[in-house]
Amino acid sequence: MRLILDFDGTITQKDTIGELAQAAIDLQRRRTGRHLQPVWDDAVQAYLKDYESYKANFYPPEASRKDVEAETNFLAGLKDIEEASLSRVSQSGIFAGLQRDDFFQMGVDAVLSGRVSKTEGFEELLQSAESKGLKVDVTSVNWSKAFIEGVLHPQHLGVAANDISEKGEIKGPRSLGGVRITTSPDKLNALRQITQTGQRVLYFGDSTIDMQCLLYSHGVIIAKDATSSLLSMLSRIGIDVPHIGNLQNHPHTKLFWARDFREVLASGALEQGQ
Repeated sequence: MRLILDFDGTITQKDTIGELAQAAIDLQRRRTGRHLQPVWDDAVQAYLKDYESYKANFYPPEASRKDVEAETNFLAGLKDIEEASLSRVSQSGIFAGLQRDDFFQMGVDAVLSGRVSKTEGFEELLQSAESKGLKVDVTSVNWSKAFIEGVLHPQHLGVAANDISEKGEIKGPRSLGGVRITTSPDKLNALRQITQTGQRVLYFGDSTIDMQCLLYSHGVIIAKDATSSLLSMLSRIGIDVPHIGNLQNHPHTKLFWARDFREVLASGALEQGQ
């Protein structure tokens, strides 16, 4: 069995894109005197406007999407919006001239300062996986692989994620031919690149963008409670997800939810795949 984890909101307690952008803006101000906060704010607002427009005009509307296929089509259709957003950010200059080491250090500093916190039990999960000989990888739509590696430091895990060039352009991983990871289908492609055909996978994710990866083999949704947006969406399309504390009572169920990794370890989920 192979463990594959989403990063933002799964390994970390909250999304870190804002932290990454803010750290870059602050560094640019110190190094170059440029004030790029307004440019970033404009990029965020443009993305939100595009997303809301897409959501409002997509057919069938949310309430009428009742199966995996319909929801997959909705998630796949976000590609143009996500790509436009990454292009806006790339052109904004907030990352221009920054090096890989800068992004790595941003990740390290974010954890040391407490601005980024990891989900309870993450280190214990890695220790348990190592003791069982289970390989652990990370896949993410985050913009900076180096930033992720900084947050994970001193742990060294395989990371399939976008990265940022010295020109400040967000690029896709070479393993995917440079295609940027921005959507649910992109994450599924990354997962397939990481794993071997037929290999049992236990995927951990927290958001709708993780849906296809969670349904690929076996999955655990990280959620504060049973009302998370992902759990609500899955319920709408006919997939009921039990809490992982009931794992032993659902021997044929492949998808559970947990509040953190300590609940995952207590459930015995890692023993099931050995």
